[in-house]
Amino acid sequence: NTFIRLKGLVWNATEEDIKGFLKDCTLKEVVLLTNGRGKPSGDAFVHLDSEADVDRAMAHDKEHLRERFVIVEEIYESQYKRETQGAFQPNQMKNKDYCDSHLRLSNLPSISSELDIQTFLKDCKIKEVRILKNRGGKPNGEAIVEMESDDDLVRGMICNNSSLGGRFISVDKVEKCELDTSVENIKNLSTDKPDD
Repeated sequence: NTFIRLKGLVWNATEEDIKGFLKDCTLKEVVLLTNGRGKPSGDAFVHLDSEADVDRAMAHDKEHLRERFVIVEEIYESQYKRETQGAFQPNQMKNKDYCDSHLRLSNLPSISSELDIQTFLKDCKIKEVRILKNRGGKPNGEAIVEMESDDDLVRGMICNNSSLGGRFISVDKVEKCELDTSVENIKNLSTDKPDD
C-alpha cells in the first residue's frame, strides 16, 4: 500500500510545500482537495513510490509545515481513488465543503460524557459538544464538537486514533451537509421525546 492522506495543512499549501515536507520520500502524485467554494480544504492525498516511502512519510506525522502540525495517515488505494476521482474530471468535480469549526468524533464508548470528550481534546478550546443519538435516544458512538478556532480544529485532529475508554477514536472534519443533517436529527429526537 503506497497511499497517504495529509490533514491540517495551511490553507495556501502547494504541491511544492508537500514535496518539501516529505523531502525524504519519492512522490508519484499529489492531490490537494478543495471545498465546495473552490478553496483549499486543508487536506491532500499523496501517492508514494513504495511502502518504504510510506514508512518515511509516517515518521513526519505531527511535524510542522510552516505554522501548523500536519497529520499523516496511511490509507487504502480504494479510498485514494474515491476521494480524488473528481480532481481529474473538472466537469464532474465533487469538492467537499468542510465546516471550518467542527469535528466529528467516532467510535466513542456509549457511556462517554461531554466532560470525557473535553478531556480527550484537552489541548483544545471547545464551544459546544453534541453527542449524537439514535432513534431510540441512545448515544450512537459519535459526537460533533464545535471548536473555538482553526488552531483548535488542528489540535483536535491531532487526537485522531488516540484512546478513550479503551477505544481508538476517529477524529475528522465535518462536511457542512453532514453538520446540517446531524443538527436536524438532534432537533427531531428532541421533538420525538414525550412530555414529562
